[in-house]
Amino acid sequence: MLSNFSINPWTITGYVEAEGNFSISVYKYGSNVTRAITFNIHVHAEDIIFLTLIKNYFNCGTICSVDKFGHVTYTVKRKDDILNIIIPFFTKYPLQGTKYLDFLLFVQAANLFSKNEHLTDEGTAKLLVFKNLMNTNRDKSKFIQPSHSILGNKDYIPLDPNYISGFSIGDGHFSLRKNSANIKNQVFGSLSYGVTQHVDNTYLLKSILLALDLNNINIHKKALGTIQINISDRATIRNTIIPFFDKYPLYGMKLIAFLKIKDILKLLDDNSINGRVKWTPELKEEILKIWDNKSSILNEDATLNVKGW
Repeated sequence: MLSNFSINPWTITGYVEAEGNFSISVYKYGSNVTRAITFNIHVHAEDIIFLTLIKNYFNCGTICSVDKFGHVTYTVKRKDDILNIIIPFFTKYPLQGTKYLDFLLFVQAANLFSKNEHLTDEGTAKLLVFKNLMNTNRDKSKFIQPSHSILGNKDYIPLDPNYISGFSIGDGHFSLRKNSANIKNQVFGSLSYGVTQHVDNTYLLKSILLALDLNNINIHKKALGTIQINISDRATIRNTIIPFFDKYPLYGMKLIAFLKIKDILKLLDDNSINGRVKWTPELKEEILKIWDNKSSILNEDATLNVKGW
């Protein structure tokens, strides 16, 4: 059934920007050395159907069983699959943020494997250098914005809307504030969409706001070098966020949260006079019932966003 459904490639790139990993491994056991390059996506098991769509798109790799933390991992480690499928894909549909730098190092490592140079001492030393420049080991002070993501550059690639959807599936949030027992407190019932990133991805968040035509939204600095865009204005959610994700679909658990946000917003609008919500205990109870519903509006197809397959 899933094999009959095709996902937009830019959705995959956006999702990998958030949840994917390009890794280089070098293990030494006495005189023996094991070297490996791996592409993987590690997510909560609730999104295994979406992960299966990605696996089917690439037609390679494996999805492991659920671990004790409730996560599953899609892994591609065959050299030929990485050289002939994974690298060409991300060359054609390039990453836009800091993960692009990891991809470039990953490509250099893959080139060593393609020539069997990874088996030499010199090749192993290069792999260790690449490995120590990736992910959390990267020197944040030397971050260079990918050229193709900078507006005005000759190789500039505009941010595809489906990329934003994929990125939001991974690192976005759709939230309801429900921590107030007092229905008259305006905190209760507040809806929001947002994305949190490391400060190195400031330009990426600016690109997302540009694509959404929301240049009036500020990017806020958070703790530990992170930044965030958070959209909680009901009119913006109604007129921009919902139409956008209706056109460029979400998948998995983020889709379910989005559908709940849509239903709650409609409920608030139906119970508003001149833009002001007429709060009642019954309205609050109905909102909480929608948000806490775990039966999926929520049907089994909602996590996939496939109709009639």
